[in-house]
Amino acid sequence: MKVAVRLLCFLLLLSAVAQAQLYHDPFQNPIISSVREKVEKKRLEEKRRKEEVKRLKPKPVNMFKPAIKGSFDTYTLEGIMNISGHYYLVVTNPKSGRTYILKEGDAVAPDTVIERITPKAVTLVRYAQVGSALRKESLVLKLNLEE
Repeated sequence: MKVAVRLLCFLLLLSAVAQAQLYHDPFQNPIISSVREKVEKKRLEEKRRKEEVKRLKPKPVNMFKPAIKGSFDTYTLEGIMNISGHYYLVVTNPKSGRTYILKEGDAVAPDTVIERITPKAVTLVRYAQVGSALRKESLVLKLNLEE
């Protein structure tokens, strides 16, 4: 008997909560309610958009140990050497004056590697993590070197 009374009280409580959620106040201004709903909807959409942008923003990955020190952007491209059919990229650090000879497969940054060297261009591949996927982006540096 006590169990039945407790169950009945629990069911009444649940129905009261459900009715309270469905009950609309007759004295509430409908214009203010609709504006509040629109503002809340816009805020939630903005929050979802920011989360999506944050999720899809590429993050650099540390996959390689660079063959050069510092940023590759600060180096001067001196030229390309051809030794027995293989091309090598020659770069110089303007601050220290040190010259580096790089080959295909050498890393120039923790997320960037030299994919291909031709007589007129160098193709770099930059890896970035987007969400849970690894994205590969190719960059072509065209060299305009005078002979």
